[in-house]
Amino acid sequence: RRSIDGGKSWNEILPGKLDGYRDMFCFENQCWVLANSAVWHSADGGENWREVDFGRGELGHLRPSRISLPPEQVSDKDFSVFILGAAGEERDRKTVLLKSDDSGESWKRLTALPQDVGLRALFFVNNRLGWVGGEQGKLWRTADGGETWQPCHLPTSQRVNDMWFDQTGKGFVDAGTVEQTGVRRRALLLKYMTARPLDHPPDRVVQD
Repeated sequence: RRSIDGGKSWNEILPGKLDGYRDMFCFENQCWVLANSAVWHSADGGENWREVDFGRGELGHLRPSRISLPPEQVSDKDFSVFILGAAGEERDRKTVLLKSDDSGESWKRLTALPQDVGLRALFFVNNRLGWVGGEQGKLWRTADGGETWQPCHLPTSQRVNDMWFDQTGKGFVDAGTVEQTGVRRRALLLKYMTARPLDHPPDRVVQD
């Protein structure tokens, strides 16, 4: 739903078109919504929407899961968009990371993405520096826009669910498991400290 009066009233967007919800990004007039089998984009604050076309073939069966847009670049004419998901037929799905350097008009598949680790988290601070995380405490960093990846060390084997970093590499990682009921069974909040290399073990600051 969308509100233009500070949350006092709400209007439904994309009625009948969302087959579930995966992720969302909104900044100024740019709005992106990830459903179970489609990505929707609005460039006018949610007044008008278009379904993003990833072409035919394997990407035509894309099931998106996470989206990341470097906020400081969204106001540029051609900004970068990263989408994490699974592509292919149901029995042969593979994790894919897609990148657009022209505000979502065209897309490139980044083939060096780590596989077979259940990637669930995605975060980019600009069009080159970003992270992906997944099962068993796995975390990877790229400094070239996803062309190559380097593993980072986390002092946990729990699933990486979400993260945030700044331009210097300081940030937080949320790791933990979730029951089918949606109740968090165990959670860790891990912090990367200032001036430490990204592959240095981070500090554990919260445990539930």
